[in-house]
Amino acid sequence: MDYDHVSTDDVDPSEVSFPLLHVVTQEGIDEYGEETVVRQLVKRSLDEEARYVLVTDTAAPKTPTYTMKPGKSIVDEFGDIAVRDYEHLSSEFLENHLDSHVPVVDTRNIFFHAASTIHHRQGAPAGSIDDLFDYTEAPPDSPVWESIRYFVRHDLENVLDNYSERIREALRSWTERGDTQRVANHILEALQICEYDPKMLEQYRQRSPNHR
Repeated sequence: MDYDHVSTDDVDPSEVSFPLLHVVTQEGIDEYGEETVVRQLVKRSLDEEARYVLVTDTAAPKTPTYTMKPGKSIVDEFGDIAVRDYEHLSSEFLENHLDSHVPVVDTRNIFFHAASTIHHRQGAPAGSIDDLFDYTEAPPDSPVWESIRYFVRHDLENVLDNYSERIREALRSWTERGDTQRVANHILEALQICEYDPKMLEQYRQRSPNHR
C-alpha cells in the first residue's frame, strides 16, 4: 500500500488529510506533545466522519491534561473511534507474514523481524538483533544496510569526533535500550572499514560474506 509519511512535528491537525493512520505510544502522548494532536484528530475525524486509526501500546489511550476524571480514556470519552493495540497487530503480522527468528520478547520492531526473515532464508545469522547487524554476515539485500547508509548520507561535513555516541543517539528512537550499544558498535566498525565512503560501502555490501 502506498502512503505518505508525515512526522508529528510537521502535522497540522486541521489540515492533514484522511484516511490517517497514527502510531504513537502512551508515553508519546504524555511526554512528547502528541496529546493535543491526538484529541484534535479524533474530534475532526468524528465531525467529518473520516477514517482515523490510532495505533498505540494500550487499548485505552489517555489524554490526562484534557480529561478530568482519573483513568478515563479517549475511548470512554469519544466512544466510536478506532484504537488498535500495537502488540496485537504486530503479533498477527509476525505470525501471518514473516518467519522471524528474533524472539518477540526481545523486540516488536517489525524492521528487525523483517530483516531476520531475510537473513534466515539466506542462511545468515538471524536469531538476535546483534546477529542482524553483524555486517560481515549480512546478506547484500538485508534492510540493515539502509541503516548504515543513513549515517554515511548524513555525515556530509565529515564530523567524525565522538561518532559512536552520535550513532547511539540516533538509534535510541528505534532500538530497545539494551541493544543500542551493540548495534552502534557493528555500524561503526563497518563505517571504519569503508572509510565512511558511499562507494566503498556499496562494494563492501556486494561482497560475499566469506570475503568481508
